Amino acid sequence: DQLDEIGFDFDSRQGVSSESTEVTGETIQLQDREAYLKNLWDSNYEQLKQNVKEHGHCKIPINYEANPSLGAWSFSQKLAHKKKKLSGDPVEKLNKLGFLF
Repeated sequence: DQLDEIGFDFDSRQGVSSESTEVTGETIQLQDREAYLKNLWDSNYEQLKQNVKEHGHCKIPINYEANPSLGAWSFSQKLAHKKKKLSGDPVEKLNKLGFLF
């Protein structure tokens, strides 16, 4: 084999420092976290849509007894929007439902 002839020795760890491995691990963790948060947002948004279907509005109080996690999520969306940390597609989706920031 030509690689053996030139003395090529394949080692998957070759040329990879522990620092770059950690960065890669951190990058993967960050991507996993972002995917988790997106899925969580989407799940709560779907719950809000269902609530709108059932009750005709999305005025969810923070202490919403029927669904406490939806109440907390709704409040967090209002807070994030107020602090300019929520924009773009999420805001558009919420506005379409009649969400009041």
